[in-house]
Amino acid sequence: LTISKIKIRIEEKITEAFNRDGQISIRELYDILENEYGFAPSNLSAFLAGFLLKEYGGEPYRYWDSQNGHESMTPDKLAEMLGNYIGNTNLAKYKDTYIVKMTSAEMAFYALTEKAFEVLPNSCATAGQAAHAVETRMRSFGLPVWVLSEIDDYGVYDVVQKYIELVQKEGNEAHKKAVEIGKIASVKTTLSENLAALLTVPNCQKGMREFLASFEGGKILSLATEIGASGNVLADIRALFAVKHSCLWDRQTGEDEIRKLLTDYGVVKESNIILNVTAHSRSEAFKEWRERLKFIGVSCAALRARFPSLTKVLDTLLKIYQQSDVLPDQLKTFLSELTAHGVEIRDLLNNEKRIFTEVYAPYLDDLSNSDIGEVKSKLPMGMFEFPKTDCNAKVKTAAEEFCKNQLKTQLFKLWKEKTGTKNPRGWSSRYRTPILCCVSENEFDAAKKAFDTLNRNWSTDAEIKAALAFLETTKLFEVLADGNKRNASFERDIVGEYRSLLQNLDKVRDVLDRLSVDTYEWRENPSVKNKVKQLAEAEYNAGGSDKAVSKIDRMDDAQLKQYLKRLVKENMTVGIEIIANGGE
Repeated sequence: LTISKIKIRIEEKITEAFNRDGQISIRELYDILENEYGFAPSNLSAFLAGFLLKEYGGEPYRYWDSQNGHESMTPDKLAEMLGNYIGNTNLAKYKDTYIVKMTSAEMAFYALTEKAFEVLPNSCATAGQAAHAVETRMRSFGLPVWVLSEIDDYGVYDVVQKYIELVQKEGNEAHKKAVEIGKIASVKTTLSENLAALLTVPNCQKGMREFLASFEGGKILSLATEIGASGNVLADIRALFAVKHSCLWDRQTGEDEIRKLLTDYGVVKESNIILNVTAHSRSEAFKEWRERLKFIGVSCAALRARFPSLTKVLDTLLKIYQQSDVLPDQLKTFLSELTAHGVEIRDLLNNEKRIFTEVYAPYLDDLSNSDIGEVKSKLPMGMFEFPKTDCNAKVKTAAEEFCKNQLKTQLFKLWKEKTGTKNPRGWSSRYRTPILCCVSENEFDAAKKAFDTLNRNWSTDAEIKAALAFLETTKLFEVLADGNKRNASFERDIVGEYRSLLQNLDKVRDVLDRLSVDTYEWRENPSVKNKVKQLAEAEYNAGGSDKAVSKIDRMDDAQLKQYLKRLVKENMTVGIEIIANGGE
């Protein structure tokens, strides 16, 4: 009969799909009926499809959809699945539903999995779903479940191993492994309880501690004790297994990961010895390295050139300082180099000033040891990561600035010792006398330049040296220290020709103080000259002219004529006036 032929074709398709995936979609089944046998969307087609699939409407089959919906299969559920597909007019948005085969072994597998791994009941319709749920549960332990072999008092670790294999497989291979586990569960009635008792976080922690006691001769635990990290070992291992698919690693891969702690802890131990610190983890050790290297004052490139045997160590230290990733192989090399060259590295770090002096010797000529320390202290932090040429330039600039400041300090110290004032402006203000008035003609230019250097905040090295040379050789300080000589200089250059009228010098100073002119500038300022002239005129008009007339009256004709001749020769203005008004 045709219906029998259709049934045979449907059964072939179902068998093929179950063998392949353990499931088949309603779409896949109905498309055969539609494409090969001409079924059209109708109630009759739905009835015939239901008839052909009726034995799949109950146990041992389950319903599952592409959105992870799942439940036990019933005739009503089968009818719903067929109706949703046959009557759907927008297949682009249709979500596939599946009939999932469930043998007794599979059912035993799912029941075991739900209890042992705390999976929600009926949440798994395929071996792949179950594997995903088991993988999620394994990840929640934070530690690899293969360590449970160390403490399996229930004799069920062989099943745990099969679950480890299950999560690493897909498709038909996963289905076969699930059936294999299910067959064991069908025989061992207490398997689910024993597995649930074994599969716990505390047991994983206990198993890991047992494993570490013998792994690599217990060296990880020994190193952890040495660096004060015994309480952090399990957390450090959890960090290694925190990556997304770590539960898929086999034991060998997992051991290789744990072996990384030998390197990590070894680096911490050697770093603590070299730096004389107490870091408890790699991150803490790296932080200590960065703190130490921050002040070393020499570029990594310069150190590589000077200590070629430490090139690999220095390369890794540069990565650490710059907080770049240090790859596992680089970390292993770093550890071996720290172990092999620990003495040299300690010598470098403990004698960084000596090495700084040797590396930058061309820029540190004639500087004492303490001077070099001062130069080094002026450099920016982090010289270790700067290019070699940048460091050379910075040291050269710092040394030059230091030398200049040393000369400047020497210059101002000498001035302070000789005058008790801050600078020439300060001296002029204190003694109310422009200091340039006290300078002899032959020293005037040198003194003026020296005073300008002392008065400025910034000067060149040559200007400072010239000023220092002047102060060390001049006789000026003898004049500056003598009050009579100061007054004589003030009278000569400020009062000048009016000295006979302005004999009270302090009174003149009082008037000039009220001008908005710095004392240092009085000698050349026109307003000062005008003010002195005004003072003289005031004195002259207040009786000074009478004194002159009185003296003229007391002169005889010969004396008066001689005085007038001298006055004409010395004063062109008087002579011109006589020529203009004296007749022939």
